[in-house]
Amino acid sequence: MNMTITLPTHEIIPTLIQWATVRSLIPAVLLTSTRAIPDAPIDALSDYDVILIVQDLYPFVANRAWLEDFGDTLIVYWDPIQPDPVFGIEQCGNVTQYADGLKIDFSLWPVALFQQIASASALPAELDAGYRVLIDKDHLTTTLRSPTFAAYVPQPPTLTTYQTLINDHPMIQVQLHTGDAAI
Repeated sequence: MNMTITLPTHEIIPTLIQWATVRSLIPAVLLTSTRAIPDAPIDALSDYDVILIVQDLYPFVANRAWLEDFGDTLIVYWDPIQPDPVFGIEQCGNVTQYADGLKIDFSLWPVALFQQIASASALPAELDAGYRVLIDKDHLTTTLRSPTFAAYVPQPPTLTTYQTLINDHPMIQVQLHTGDAAI
């Protein structure tokens, strides 16, 4: 059985911008993750992580037909509506796999949540890793801090931690001694 997977070759960002521009319940849209990080390696399997800043998230959850505006949906997983762990304001999201191979992870953040995030002393990791403002009709992002692009980047261990790890794990010592280490 020969199964061919057709991956999307189109650019979805202009479509997202055009789509959000005509929707009054969406004052802003952010792109996050790999596609928002300068010089990040992107391949055909890289998804789009999109934050929709919305006036009210319930219409988007109650009527999910809007997901079809980006293609034929193959499968959609929805997170439940739940309070943001830091600010306590309801938010939700979904992972949408389209039939043509396109994958978009939508996060729906109410304006009130975004305003709290924008005025916080530090960006949440999702934004600090990198974001790109695609549309901002109401100038909500003007006070948003710039990302450091440091979130999710592992820090090397201190010398003490490294030595403790080596000393506490004899198999690492053997592998280092014999040259069989895959470090």
